[in-house]
Amino acid sequence: MKAVNTVLGQIDIKDLGIVLMHEHLQVDISFMASAGNMNHKNFNVTQKASESVNGEYKTLLRDKVRMKYLGTLRRDPTRSKDNLVLENTQHIVEELLRYHQLGGTSIVDVTNIS
Repeated sequence: MKAVNTVLGQIDIKDLGIVLMHEHLQVDISFMASAGNMNHKNFNVTQKASESVNGEYKTLLRDKVRMKYLGTLRRDPTRSKDNLVLENTQHIVEELLRYHQLGGTSIVDVTNIS
């Protein structure tokens, strides 16, 4: 029998089913958060516009992730501390239950202790 070693023992490869191969169920990399610096010379905008953008980035750094920030966060996910933390156990369980309901059976969780 070909098998995979898991934290719960060996699983026959035929029983693995749908596998998520690289998941971080919990993570806190908020130390990487940065308000950045929109230097007006590099971005071809006026000094006043640059100060306005920097102010918005500082607000985003402290704020919760919201729909209005998605464009910015797609370009730079480190602009929001909230975007860099996954620790809500209830939310994690809900996501895993949804995955299971859709046929998911196995997860390779690469969360490390930090």
